[in-house]
Amino acid sequence: ELCRQFGVDVELTIVDETRYYVTSQWGKEIVEAMVDIASRGPAAGVLLVLATQRMTKDAIPPELKGVCSLRWAMRCPDVIASNAVLGPGAAGAGYDASEIPRSHRGVGILDADGSDPVKLRSYFLDDAGTDLSDVAAVAYELRRAAGTLPPREQPVDDTTQLDAVLAAFGEDDKLLPDELAERLGWERSRLAEELGPVPLKQIWRDGGNAGRGWRREDVAALLDR
Repeated sequence: ELCRQFGVDVELTIVDETRYYVTSQWGKEIVEAMVDIASRGPAAGVLLVLATQRMTKDAIPPELKGVCSLRWAMRCPDVIASNAVLGPGAAGAGYDASEIPRSHRGVGILDADGSDPVKLRSYFLDDAGTDLSDVAAVAYELRRAAGTLPPREQPVDDTTQLDAVLAAFGEDDKLLPDELAERLGWERSRLAEELGPVPLKQIWRDGGNAGRGWRREDVAALLDR
């Protein structure tokens, strides 16, 4: 309801196997980006979700761990790994994920800001069955009814697409296909499909033939039609 009221779409930025990325040669830059998303993202409806199977001291660096407000520790091999998730001293306070029996599948300790950690069991979703498909189908219908499906799933309005193309010209009267595609962030194939009825014409620049491209006036003419 709040998202609809303020026109905000909640987006999840999910990073699986986090340790692989933060310990890579680009780890420093990746961690900086993750910290930024985790710190400033929630105010804009962008939430960061990190997952790693092998929990070591370097899997989630301290500066990143410090901005993670929710931590979920499933069974860990030892106290060190458990504390690496839940924080130093957690095991001594009675929250030790290494004590979760192997037979207790899906059980973990959830540490959320504002309350003491609690042991919970997650839902089991059958990959080979219909559980995940059912969940996805229900989620799709809920989002469709709320009007929050991603753009690729929304009905295409040709007029809106041509408006976007026209706006991409900016102050230019003519552009080559690569230039127009880059400004729109589209593939060349999509651009050709959207502008199928618009003729490609020779573009001359600096006294030479730059190639075939589109003219703003021709796109505007199609939009008027």
